[in-house]
Amino acid sequence: LLGSGALLRSSSSFAAPPPATHVDTQIELEHPSGTTVTAHIRSPRLPAGRRLPVVMVFGGFQEAPQVLEAVRSTRPIIVATFDYPYGGERKLTFVQVVKDALKLRRMVREVTPLIGTLTARLKERDDVDASRLVLLGASFGAPFAIYAAAQGNGNYLVLIHGFADV
Repeated sequence: LLGSGALLRSSSSFAAPPPATHVDTQIELEHPSGTTVTAHIRSPRLPAGRRLPVVMVFGGFQEAPQVLEAVRSTRPIIVATFDYPYGGERKLTFVQVVKDALKLRRMVREVTPLIGTLTARLKERDDVDASRLVLLGASFGAPFAIYAAAQGNGNYLVLIHGFADV
């Protein structure tokens, strides 16, 4: 019923998808208080033995996988991030900040040590160039990136639109 050309055209929809250009991994990070977060790491699919710079991204309250999707680079880099250990509302109003003040205070005290743990875990990887660790703080993540840099967690610091709407 169908000519051979139609069969070939329709069979192209069954072709295998192109190979992924990157590998996404997750690692668990634990704070001494017992709080755990999942770090999301995206690395390009490259031959073994190559060491790459790392950009650790800390921003507002976006979900970590969304952060990885937003980062684009013309050169191969590893990108890492994690969600803040805060289970409250992601769109904070003044009333919400007052209501969740103790949760937010705990979160602030836990984030920087968790960045230190992430840094240490990244340095253990064979594909990481430990001399090129970048802390990128955007919006609500800017203060965390500054403090983490002051603690020696990175070789470079980038700030974008800092300090939320404070």
